[in-house]
Amino acid sequence: MVIGETGQEKIKKMTTKAGTLYFMSPEILSFNYSYKCDIWSLGVILYIMLCGYPPFSAETDDDTCQLILSQDFDFDDEAWNNVSDEAMQLISQILLPESKRISAKKILSHPWLKRFKNEEVKCDNMSNQLSRIRGFQKRCKFRKTILSYIAGRVSDEEVENEKKLFSQLDRNGDGYITKKEFREVNEKNELGYDVDKVFEDLDLDKNGAISYTEFIAATMNDTVAKNSNRLKQAFKFFDSDNDGIIGIEDFKNILNNDDNMSIGNTLIEEIIKDCDENGDGKIDYQEFYRC
Repeated sequence: MVIGETGQEKIKKMTTKAGTLYFMSPEILSFNYSYKCDIWSLGVILYIMLCGYPPFSAETDDDTCQLILSQDFDFDDEAWNNVSDEAMQLISQILLPESKRISAKKILSHPWLKRFKNEEVKCDNMSNQLSRIRGFQKRCKFRKTILSYIAGRVSDEEVENEKKLFSQLDRNGDGYITKKEFREVNEKNELGYDVDKVFEDLDLDKNGAISYTEFIAATMNDTVAKNSNRLKQAFKFFDSDNDGIIGIEDFKNILNNDDNMSIGNTLIEEIIKDCDENGDGKIDYQEFYRC
């Protein structure tokens, strides 16, 4: 997470009210605050990220101010049922009066944040997971497209290990694996991949990097990818007119209008030929399944 602006510059004491009401600390409302008001703002942001709504909100601004001044918030909503006690404890230590508020240094060492600290992937585990890339590289273009569709719709739980590996390969956390990032891991762990070839095969939208969906498509377990119900859903997705056959035109329409697919138009006719066994320019479910 990157916070562009949280509030106020670090000054010994400030006396001007500034900022958005939801994120204002009690001391800002009292016109007597320091840099620790930004820690309060981060606590509000964390609260919103975990439940979807601000900790202090009322029908009028005056009532909202009163909630802030009294630090009147709770974790009673059902949205908090799946949030850890450690996370709620951290928020409770942040949304306190300035004199009692946890410091930035202590926040960084808090047990809840430490749980998310990246650790190096063991070489053997990384090698096993990345070995699926070689199988993906051998797939026909249409099969890669199907896997890309499925990858955009699987749950986090189904690809938990693959998701963790992506985060560790994506060193700068921008949501993409660059050639430089992949090459560093490849060389460090002596994995033996032809990096340029990997990117040629996995970078389906040809933007020069591997996105999360592209990575999951190449590395997810066969049990997830070959689930019959999921394949039927994928077929129905491509069969846009629901006639039981995937034709070239509706295939083009799907690819050009779905954000998760992003396949270049020049590849579409070549892609559909991969599974068109009888050469009629269409794909039925059996051809789709065997692809």
